[in-house]
Amino acid sequence: EAAGDMAQALELLRTKPEDFDIISGDDMMALPITLAGGAGVISVIGQGLPRAFSDTIRLGLAGKAKEAYALHYHLMPAIDMIFAEGNPAGIKAMLAHQGFCKNVLRLPLTPVSHQLNEAIKSFH
Repeated sequence: EAAGDMAQALELLRTKPEDFDIISGDDMMALPITLAGGAGVISVIGQGLPRAFSDTIRLGLAGKAKEAYALHYHLMPAIDMIFAEGNPAGIKAMLAHQGFCKNVLRLPLTPVSHQLNEAIKSFH
């Protein structure tokens, strides 16, 4: 579920067959969907901040909403940043700062702006 519509996600969770899992495809909605009964997430930010994001989802799956939301709220600015100028430019910049790759994209894609690149670099 990646529509960004919580009401739609809740309706899917409410009406799904017992043996059918709903997962989030939207990093910002992943925790609320998980806490509402979702089974997890296919994530972009999880590539760049795997421990923090997976801890968030694990806490959600365990029903520990307060702890999970503390991590989620910390990650929200990073999630916004990696999508601010299009995917995959933001996550590529984050991974480049971590030494996993070079910040090079094939046309027609372009790297994020200098300002956004610096903001991603300074995220903790």
